[in-house]
Amino acid sequence: MKREINDLKLMIEAYKQTIKEKDVQLQSLRDEYVNLQALMAKIGGILSIDSVDVAQTSNVPAEKKEDSVMQQCKAITASGTQCSRKAEVGSDYCWQHKKTKVTSGSREIYTGPRGGRYYINSSGKKVYVKRKK
Repeated sequence: MKREINDLKLMIEAYKQTIKEKDVQLQSLRDEYVNLQALMAKIGGILSIDSVDVAQTSNVPAEKKEDSVMQQCKAITASGTQCSRKAEVGSDYCWQHKKTKVTSGSREIYTGPRGGRYYINSSGKKVYVKRKK
């Protein structure tokens, strides 16, 4: 019984030592994270200054510059929040929420983000159209 207690005490001491080592590693990682955040802030400041300089020297009219800036997708996700992706150029929606449709007979054929074509059946389910070979 005493031997088991001694073994347990040794195991506890070993775990305590491991915890101390991990705490030192964790603190080192926290310090590195803070340094990286500071570096990212400096880079962000440099990039924003550079982009302003480029925008001021560019020959592109102001209206065109505004159009070329990608906006956030305007779609609302199932969780009720706004989609976080960037909208495609010339559209208010990202690749996932942009609906491209073609009317074929009485059905509207949609094209998915990877090129798959489908229609919505009477039950509200997607039914994929087989590709022609």
